[in-house]
Amino acid sequence: MSKLAESLSEFPEFTIHIDAFADQRGGDDFNLSLSSRRAETVARHLQALGVDGARIRKTSHGERAVEYALNDREGLGFERRVLIYFCLEKA
Repeated sequence: MSKLAESLSEFPEFTIHIDAFADQRGGDDFNLSLSSRRAETVARHLQALGVDGARIRKTSHGERAVEYALNDREGLGFERRVLIYFCLEKA
């Protein structure tokens, strides 16, 4: 994460998007809250490393974008993820 924050300092025009997900175990509200906490944790860590919080956009998906079946124990690990991408937004 420190390398990422260092690189982001070289591109202040980029907005940072954090998308967080959960697997389908647990209820909808729980999973949405869980993915929200994941996104917030990543955002706080980037801010602690010097990234301006005004550049960060967080989206919590909960279990809305699952790709693996509930009985796929290995696949469930891939559902619990955070994606970080960057956009050059026009004014």
